[in-house]
Amino acid sequence: MISDLPGDAFQRLANADQYERFIARTLNDQAPAWDEHWDPEAFVSTCRVHGVSALIASAQEDATCIVPETVSGPLAELLASHKVFDVLHRERLGVLWRELNRQGVRAILLKGGALSLTIYSRPWLRSRGDTDLVIDERDRSKVDVTLRQLGYAPFFESQMQTASYQRAYTLTDDYGFEHTFDIHWRLSNRQIFAAALPWSDLVNNTTSTADGDLEILTLNQIYQMLHLCAHRTTHLTSPQFSRHLTPSGDRLLWLYDLYLVSRDFNEDQWNELADISQHKQISSIVHGAITTASEWFPINLPQTTAQRMQAAGRHELARHLLTRSRLRTLLVDILALQHWRTRLGMLFDAAFPPPDQMLSIYGKRHRAWLPLLYMHRLVGLRP
Repeated sequence: MISDLPGDAFQRLANADQYERFIARTLNDQAPAWDEHWDPEAFVSTCRVHGVSALIASAQEDATCIVPETVSGPLAELLASHKVFDVLHRERLGVLWRELNRQGVRAILLKGGALSLTIYSRPWLRSRGDTDLVIDERDRSKVDVTLRQLGYAPFFESQMQTASYQRAYTLTDDYGFEHTFDIHWRLSNRQIFAAALPWSDLVNNTTSTADGDLEILTLNQIYQMLHLCAHRTTHLTSPQFSRHLTPSGDRLLWLYDLYLVSRDFNEDQWNELADISQHKQISSIVHGAITTASEWFPINLPQTTAQRMQAAGRHELARHLLTRSRLRTLLVDILALQHWRTRLGMLFDAAFPPPDQMLSIYGKRHRAWLPLLYMHRLVGLRP
């Protein structure tokens, strides 16, 4: 796994707002000027927080971004690691994909893995910490057995039934790279998105893309946009992307993804996106993500379509997810469920994640910490 998030991702960096603007202008091919008073180490850390190290390093190689050697050197090292990891990881994806096909399991490649093969000129430019696949929930046991037979181990042996619809499997190769496959049986852990975008919809809105001799199934452009908007919203309450730590309050890579996917949209596609968003009652989510991305990148959302989305989203339950409030997010999750028994299960899962997951969240090793950690979580100090 090559993760762009540095160890200091939870520390606010001086001049981070200026670094973000420099990054956006570079990605927009505007050749911004470097300020000699900037801190090279802090700039590299900002690039990593936003997941754009490989993109900025590539721009530097192409001479569309001029930075001092104290910046270009570390970024070049990160880019080299991305290239090596990408080759090794795509080989492992190929092995898994062929085995799933042999088992009769239909999987859809999501997020960074899919985008790296479809909208980026070179796959290693799209950084990703893991590879996400969504499957039919009925195939969970087959996929679990397949991954274990291939040497992967679950990151958590989670028994949560309602708060989580995914399981990550990891393997460390002979070169020390960690390969993680995150298996989803619903598209999102946010209940409102899981209900709005069920497997039956996803599997009927796919397209194939070639990766060597493999035909990889990904979401089509419209559903890719819906998922990217939902994914961005899901992370609005993530600590590393709060406005206290990154001035934008977003991850620029995710906003850039939205720009690249929508770059060639015509009026009919924008209208289709608006129609589906309204039908699924997530217009506020799609409008919020696209308008935020358009503050950084030149997205050509027609004004009439934007107005229609905005009007449709005014009374949606989903709009509360844009407030960055953890309490409101939890309440939306609960209200999106149909039965009180399920709602109570959701509350229990949210309050009491598995012990191993709690230790990982808080960076602790010894179980003696668990009573204090659960108390800390219950008073709302940690997501």
